[in-house]
Amino acid sequence: MTVARNTLALRRRSLNTQPQYASASRTQAHTTTVCMHAPRRVRRAAHELRDVRLVQSSTATTTSTTNITVTEPPESNTRDERSRTRLVAGVVGGGPGGLAVACALAKRGYDVRVYEALSQPPPPDSKEWGNPERSYQLGIGARGQNALTELGAWDAVLANCQPALGRLSFDDEGNSVATLRRDKLYTTQVLQRDRLQSALLSHVRDVHGSCVNVKFGVECTGVEARSDKRTAITLRDAEGIESTILCDLVIGADGAASAVRSYLAENGVKSRRYVDDNKLVYKTLALRNITGRFATTTKVTMPDGSTEPSDEKVRFDETNWGGRSKSGITFDALPTSDGHMICVVLFKPDDERLAKMEPTAEAARNFFKDLFPFLLPYMEDADLERFAQKSPKNLPSFSYTYPKLHHGNVALLGDAIHAVKPYFGQGVNSAFEDVVILSKALAMATARVNARTSTEAMDDVTVDTPDSVLEGLDEYSRERAKDAESLVKVSRSFDRPGKLGTFLFVFPLILDTICNKLFGPALCEKSSIAILSDMKYSYSEGAARKRRDRFVQGAIFAAILSFVLFVARGVFSFVRAAIGS
Repeated sequence: MTVARNTLALRRRSLNTQPQYASASRTQAHTTTVCMHAPRRVRRAAHELRDVRLVQSSTATTTSTTNITVTEPPESNTRDERSRTRLVAGVVGGGPGGLAVACALAKRGYDVRVYEALSQPPPPDSKEWGNPERSYQLGIGARGQNALTELGAWDAVLANCQPALGRLSFDDEGNSVATLRRDKLYTTQVLQRDRLQSALLSHVRDVHGSCVNVKFGVECTGVEARSDKRTAITLRDAEGIESTILCDLVIGADGAASAVRSYLAENGVKSRRYVDDNKLVYKTLALRNITGRFATTTKVTMPDGSTEPSDEKVRFDETNWGGRSKSGITFDALPTSDGHMICVVLFKPDDERLAKMEPTAEAARNFFKDLFPFLLPYMEDADLERFAQKSPKNLPSFSYTYPKLHHGNVALLGDAIHAVKPYFGQGVNSAFEDVVILSKALAMATARVNARTSTEAMDDVTVDTPDSVLEGLDEYSRERAKDAESLVKVSRSFDRPGKLGTFLFVFPLILDTICNKLFGPALCEKSSIAILSDMKYSYSEGAARKRRDRFVQGAIFAAILSFVLFVARGVFSFVRAAIGS
């Protein structure tokens, strides 16, 4: 188990470094370089992984040179036959996370069956995506880009994305200021959630079609363990017909209301769902006619956090927009690759201006005229009318799964283990990272199991077995459960209600910025928000680092305060002595 933990730590260090997205070869070269310059603990893990491989190689050699008689399997039961009887993986949930794990398992040689309750999205190049309200937007950051590169799916997704180079804000006169980010090592790529699903679906069918079968309109109604180390999934299609499949591995990627997690709840897997004490709802609206428009002025945020003016011309459709009214209503808008923006308006459920809005374009136009008049040039009456007639939608509540993420050969990932509000762009990115960590855990378990039992050549012992699945899921659960909890707790700390909540959000940002500039990252890292996207840290490592920073900051300010009090006391004593004399 030490080998497993150390090697997964090595994997995390090689994965969580400055990502290379241009090609798979660049990513592999970068990972090798990181291992060469890794800390001693990480290099030791690499040596242990090498030892596992040496054990496998020596086992095969010893078997062939001793007097032990080995009965070879018949020709029809060798590697070709195993590929025809490979393990079956059932994936419940065909969203981005489910399709990503299908890619990973297909690469590992599984026969993968994916079941999604909702209908199939249009092809990624469909004209239906010209409707900017077809689906809400997602931003894929460093964690997601790196994970999709590992899975070989990034190019298929990137082809449908629009870059968000920075943030665009407006003043009361309608002048726009673009703030570009030069303090990040990646560019956030944006696309509709359903289009991301569609791009991954096309990739799965094009690249892994021979071993992945995706069915839509099928829901999971039950999960049951069997005595033969397999698990039965009960399914119901759109016509109400039920069927059962037997799986060697089951993955629940079916969201925050996971049916698979309900089964696991009977087997020691718990979930904590927080009461939403800062509840917001939202409506969406299309913003059009932005193509060819440029920001009035441009600023650049440098790596040290400072901001400098720039002569660079920035297009509206290369930025994300945002604003907040005095009454607390906010909006955020993200670009699409079709030249539009999708604007999300967030507000309290009891806000009368939106809750009791007349279902007319005029009512919606008056609302935006009062709060965000600079958006009106990009709105059309048909979109405004739809906005006024829409019912508000709820944001997800914070929840996480603990103390483990699996039972037997059934495991969870994505929103089923860490549901967060979409403010900081970690939802789908963390799900993709779950997939990579799961795949690495399965690979390491297979290497360990085969090191103990295999007599075959090294190239032939990479196929997962029922025993290695159980061991791999155990490792995945230990590795990722603490990350899931940390991600949710840190994200929720940014979402506290009222003025106190605003203070608890803003003050640490200011404090971290000041301390990072004064003392450097050795004593104080950047803010918790920035650490969420920093692949140098896992979510649990980032949370632990900020706790250490808070201790250091407290010690520094306590020392400063003690010094000030000491000086003040000396001055007071001197003055009192002078007056007394």
